[in-house]
Amino acid sequence: MLAVVGLGDAFPRTDRRPAFDLLGWAPEAGDPDPHGTDRQAFLDAVLAARDRLILSVVGRSQSDGAPRARSVVLDAFLDTCRRSFGADGLARIVTEHRLQPSHPDYFDAASAAHFTYDGRRRAASDRDATGRFFDPPKPGAAADPPEAPVETTLGELARAWRSPCRYHCDWLGLGLRLDDAGLQDDEPVDLDALGRFQAKTAVLDGVIAERGDEALRARLRLSGQFPPGEIGEALAGEVLAAVGDLAARMRAHGDTEAVPVVVAAPSGEWRVEGALTLSRTEGVLRARPAKVKGKDLLGGWIDHLALCAQDGFEGVPRRTVVAGEDTAWAFEAVDRDEARLLIQFLVRGMLAFRQLPPPLFEKASHEYAATFMNRKSELAILAKQREKILGRESKGFLPLRLDRMTECLPNDKHNDYALKQASKKYDSPYEKFSDVRTDAAVALCYRQRRPLQDTPGVFDRWARLLWGPVFTHASEVA
Repeated sequence: MLAVVGLGDAFPRTDRRPAFDLLGWAPEAGDPDPHGTDRQAFLDAVLAARDRLILSVVGRSQSDGAPRARSVVLDAFLDTCRRSFGADGLARIVTEHRLQPSHPDYFDAASAAHFTYDGRRRAASDRDATGRFFDPPKPGAAADPPEAPVETTLGELARAWRSPCRYHCDWLGLGLRLDDAGLQDDEPVDLDALGRFQAKTAVLDGVIAERGDEALRARLRLSGQFPPGEIGEALAGEVLAAVGDLAARMRAHGDTEAVPVVVAAPSGEWRVEGALTLSRTEGVLRARPAKVKGKDLLGGWIDHLALCAQDGFEGVPRRTVVAGEDTAWAFEAVDRDEARLLIQFLVRGMLAFRQLPPPLFEKASHEYAATFMNRKSELAILAKQREKILGRESKGFLPLRLDRMTECLPNDKHNDYALKQASKKYDSPYEKFSDVRTDAAVALCYRQRRPLQDTPGVFDRWARLLWGPVFTHASEVA
């Protein structure tokens, strides 16, 4: 039996040569021919098989299911089979497999072409006629404390709380990064939104490194993102001008340096490491060359807790500034013990998200909290909620229960207007960059469910649980 895999449009190889290669200008008999060599190798493989021949190709895009181009040698082989055996004979030797190994066709006796050797899935299928291979955990499910001390980073904490669904899928090893872009064979004459953001980020990194405008312009020219000539110079000037105000704010913040930080439980159950962009005179600075979004505030808040929980940094203000192109937010000092308790709570939540992602969505939860907390009368309620959330128990880990993480919050009626605004950020057809449309993990974990409409109280509690302390300590600055 012989198998040949990877028969996509990249096989056989093309004979592309650089302009200075004379073999491309004046080919002669006996010159290397990668295309012909690959075609001959495929023919040799087909003729070498005796009992069984398997030819494999990724036939559809993983992002939208559209057909993908096959190798010309595979097309030629199928054409030969069609002429020899007819259309019915060709249909018997071609099998189009399903995307996932858990597809019901692999366990259907009537589908002879699809089968599985995975005994665990087959046993589960025999027990459950619905085709489900596991029962999702219930919201009140308990989990034992981790046997080994939990070591994580500030970045992982921010990722977990920014999108619990994505963190849950990543923890399970589900690859949902559906990047299936083709090769770029055109010359860029402008920058798209992502290219502009990356160029602005490079400029801000240069500002931190104390590079001047000419050095920054030279760095942009050498990055390879800009077209050559006057067009590239004009685009570089636009990028420098676009981050001018933000760069001035960064310079006014003072000299910054990357300072490592470590926050750990006194009894050693958890440990969080990271690095802060710190000014000895002004505190921590987080700058983003775009509008300040909820994920920026959340990352700044976690950095701020790490700063306030440190024993060192004598004389450094316990203050964190999150600056963007539109506005800037500042977090004022938090009591050291309170900061440690808040970090411990975030670590517990991160561990819980590995088992079950709650209805806490990046854009919808921030929109809900921002609308809900817009009234000044709510700040006093949030302060009381924070005291109930934190309590005063810091003796290591408690058993992780999702219901215990929210039972301390009052069961107030949710804000209908804030919920309506949050729904637009979750799955509104008028909002292109909503949670469901931009995050494949949210669409997977909450498919065929409407968490904001079906369980608004749960969404309300989780949103306030995360954003209550953030908005209590944050304020916009000039």
